[in-house]
Amino acid sequence: MGRGDIIIDEVKVDRHIIVKPYECDVKKLNCASLCCMRGCIVTSKEVERLNKHLPEIANYLGPERRGIIEKNGMFLADCEKQCPGGCEIHPEEKKAVIQFLEKNERPKCISYIEDGCIFLYNKEGISLCAIHSYALDNGIDLSEIKPLDCIQYPLYCYDTNKGQKKLAVQKNSLISKFPCMNIDCGDAMYKNLTHATNNLLGEEFSEKLARYAESGQMELFVRSVKPFPSPDPSIPPQLPSCLNIQDHQNPM
Repeated sequence: MGRGDIIIDEVKVDRHIIVKPYECDVKKLNCASLCCMRGCIVTSKEVERLNKHLPEIANYLGPERRGIIEKNGMFLADCEKQCPGGCEIHPEEKKAVIQFLEKNERPKCISYIEDGCIFLYNKEGISLCAIHSYALDNGIDLSEIKPLDCIQYPLYCYDTNKGQKKLAVQKNSLISKFPCMNIDCGDAMYKNLTHATNNLLGEEFSEKLARYAESGQMELFVRSVKPFPSPDPSIPPQLPSCLNIQDHQNPM
């Protein structure tokens, strides 16, 4: 077990989830929904659920995105065309999601255009998720309609080579520059990401995680865990310019 891990219900848990403040607030952080910069992995079951609500969800979108969906009759990407250089999904994220695929099922991705996921829309200058907004506006639980790949961010949970589950924070050079991962605001991750842990490991696990975090050992955690992330303060927390180049445009 790594020095930064604890064990809860036989699941290895990254201690950053207990000590790192985290808040998902697009307006407050002025992040332009960078976590939605491209499409996510979806299972066949998730595609089926989304298709049932697709016309209503599409009503939230601007003309360009709505037109793409209407033209193609779907929201899925042609992976070879969208990512000609190979899959752009981060290994940690992919590892977590593919465990939910059916036997012999190949991963599928939601398409994206230059400025992000096909389901992004603009409301009063803020980029928002049409799936998320549709669910909230209609009293639908997010887990019933939103892909798990989206719900889990910025966490991921996967089976290690030793057959043990691990719950950790997605860490890579791109995500580490996102405002939500740089700016310490809000409650600790385990509090603000309960919906994610509920969907990944169940409500009982989330409750045990909270009890452990609030058991009086917090000071010990803070002393033993290195800060995450550790960005260069001279680098503004924004999307790297390389993601705005033509390589990341949707070929549809």
